[in-house]
Amino acid sequence: MLQERGLSAWAGGAALSVFLAMGAVGGVLGGYLSDRFDRRSIIALTMVAATILLGLFLGTSGPSRMVFLMFGGFFLMMSGPINLVMSQEMFPGHVSLMASLMMGFAYGVGSVGVVVGAIADRLGIPATLAGAAAAPLIAAWLRRRLPRDSALPKRPISAAHPLSP
Repeated sequence: MLQERGLSAWAGGAALSVFLAMGAVGGVLGGYLSDRFDRRSIIALTMVAATILLGLFLGTSGPSRMVFLMFGGFFLMMSGPINLVMSQEMFPGHVSLMASLMMGFAYGVGSVGVVVGAIADRLGIPATLAGAAAAPLIAAWLRRRLPRDSALPKRPISAAHPLSP
């Protein structure tokens, strides 16, 4: 796909690096925002924004394409820390177990790449990426099943952030 669009493997590696770096920034900001706003709403917002931005990435060309990819990664990965904290709040006596389960689930879902590769071989990379870009909408819809923030035990922000005043 990169070669079809006139890009090198180096450009693909650079794009992936930027995607992941912006995802790391998004994760930090997501954790910060989740202490101040409704977590379910943030999850929904980030998943819808990621779908739109990644769809725009697939449908555009030129420099704007990299901007859509950057912010697609930013929003896609913003909900990771929020999901982790919510799982720990749902089971306050088992925070380490929940962290392990969430990380294991994330790694396990990553192994689905083999299946996605087989689909890409059959349908083509652009069609497969379009389907993958739409996947966060499923997460946005499923977030309705999560408990509301008011139903979860809350730690004060000072306890959550020992460096904050």
